[in-house]
Order: sequence, then structure tokens, then C-alpha cells
Amino acid sequence: MFVTAYDQYALHTFEHAAVDYVLKPVRPDRLEKTCARLHADATGPQAKPPAASPLRLIQASAGNTITMVPIEDVLYFEATDKYVRMVTAEREHLIRCSLRELQLQLDLECFWQVHRSTIVRCDAIATVLRDDSGKLTLTLRGHTDKLSVSRLYADRFKGL
Repeated sequence: MFVTAYDQYALHTFEHAAVDYVLKPVRPDRLEKTCARLHADATGPQAKPPAASPLRLIQASAGNTITMVPIEDVLYFEATDKYVRMVTAEREHLIRCSLRELQLQLDLECFWQVHRSTIVRCDAIATVLRDDSGKLTLTLRGHTDKLSVSRLYADRFKGL
């Protein structure tokens, strides 16, 4: 939940999985509604159960062709407008879903979010480079792309 006097930050907060956005001055009835919804989401019968098993195969369509991509071939996923770009060592595909929807179906021990728009397969990471300002950049096995790690997710690599 995000509370602020500035409405221009609403979209940004939902990109970080905010459940609600409340503007100041906060009205007690509005805050009560939000708290009730948070409580119901966490404990109520309408709360979604976790997926039975993580994705093993992703269907990527291009024109009239559907390509079946084993999840272990994916190096990373990157959000782009209405699609997610799925990158493998050989090629890339666009899949029509949000990064957030996709993340709910992934094994989070194998796929790590490293930026608000990027999820990487952890065993595809070859090196993590830290520059003089502390910014982290990932290099991948079998691919030339370099991925930035945002500060929000840098704790994953604090052992460096």
C-alpha cells in the first residue's frame, strides 16, 4: 500500500506490486476500506493458492507458428510495452503477458528478479560486475547481453 499527497506516482507504485494507492489527506473510510481489502487478500477464501507447479514450457507465437520453449532454455525475461521479451541463447521471442503474470508461474529459486523489468535465470549468470559507483551489471553464459541490477534487487548479490 502506498500513501502520498502526489497522484503522479500512482502508476510507478503499481509497477512495484502495490496493492493500493491512497492520497493524502487520508479519509478514515478510505483507509478502512484499503485495510479490509489487504486483510481479505491475505487471509480470505478469495486469496489465490500458489500455482501447483512452476512453468516447464512456454508457448511463444509468431504469425501462424507456435514455438515450444523449454523453461531451462530461457536466459532472461524483459518487460517491453504490452509484451515480455523472452531471450534464449539462440534467439528471442515475444510473449503476450505481463512480467508480473509470468513471475507468478516461475520457480523463484531458479528465476530472480533483478530489475523491475527483468527476471533472469540465476544459473545463466556468468559474472556480476560492480562499478566504482556500486552499480551492478550481470553478464550471461552463452550470450553477449549485459543486464543492469537495480538497487531494489542488489541485496541478492551482497556477498560480492
